[in-house]
This record gives sequence, C-alpha cells and structure tokens, in this order.
Amino acid sequence: MSEAIKDWVYNIVLFLLFSSLLQQITAAKKYDKYVRFFSGLLLVLLVISPILRWIGSDKIFEFNYLEESFSQAAAYAAEEMDNIKLLQEGEVSKKYSRQIQLSLESILQSNGYELVEAEIDLEDNNDSALYFYPKKIYAKITSLHNEDEIHIKPIEIGFYDDEGSSDNVLQIKKQIAEFFSMGEEEVTIEVH
Repeated sequence: MSEAIKDWVYNIVLFLLFSSLLQQITAAKKYDKYVRFFSGLLLVLLVISPILRWIGSDKIFEFNYLEESFSQAAAYAAEEMDNIKLLQEGEVSKKYSRQIQLSLESILQSNGYELVEAEIDLEDNNDSALYFYPKKIYAKITSLHNEDEIHIKPIEIGFYDDEGSSDNVLQIKKQIAEFFSMGEEEVTIEVH
C-alpha cells in the first residue's frame, strides 16, 4: 500500500515538473492558457487515479476506449463495404449494358440494320422489381444494305411515306420495347 502511495506522489511530482517545463517552453502567451487548461485536466485525472482504481473506474475508461475504437473500426468497415458494393454494382451495370447492347444488335440485324451507337440507361433503384432493367434506350443505327444498290419500294396507291423507312423503324422500336418490357416512348432510334 505504501508503495502505491509512493508511486502516486512520484507521478504527481514528475507531472508538475513536466507541466511547468512545458509552460516555460511555450513562450507565446496565446498558447499558455491551453497548456494550463490541459495540464490541469491531466493533473486532476492523475490525482484521482488511485480512487478510480479502487472503485474499478479505470476499467470503465478502458472499456470506453475499446468501445470507441471498435465503433470507429466498424464505421470504417461499413464505409469500405459501401465502396465495394458501389464498385460491384458498377461492374454489374457495365455487364448488363453490354448484354442489352448485344440483344439490340441481334434485333437490328434481323431487321437489316446495324447498331452504330447505343446509350442505355438502367434502373438504379435496388428496391425496384426492374433493378438493372433498361429505363431508356437510345440507338443510332444504319442500314446493312449496300449504299450503291438501288432499292425500290413497292408503290401503294393512296399512301405517301415522306420519311422513307419510318414504318420499319417504328416496327423495330416496338420490337425493342416488347423485348425489354418497356414503353415505346422510352426507346429512341436515330437512323444514320
């Protein structure tokens, strides 16, 4: 018991010497009040440390420190998991977009067109039943027919088509919308 009291007094004396040395070293008056404040706090903890040990409160400080460390580690891990999830979703999104583009190319080729450019907007709400389904599709297409060839459309009496192949494009648009279970208004096709 006397050894513990001796160590306690020894620690207080060393601390007081150290804090007075620290106050002398900090020549700037603007830091003096901060040094005295924190030195005072540490001195109070040092003085009451035997009492805290006697009632077991030193274990409470230890537990609080461990709890805080654990909560910081858990927060960091959760943040890292969110980052990994975003990366995974990005990769999945790219793969879905590529598969949708391949399906578009197949539909277009079966109708005599080739895909030049595609922009696919996927559903990104993971609570939706249509998660990663296409919300909007923009496709720039071109005809597979040789431009040097002359194609003559059959003439229909009483019918005037000022847009050339607009009926064919509308039919392709309808096919794409049905294939991806979306509205025709969400599909945009530009013939190049």
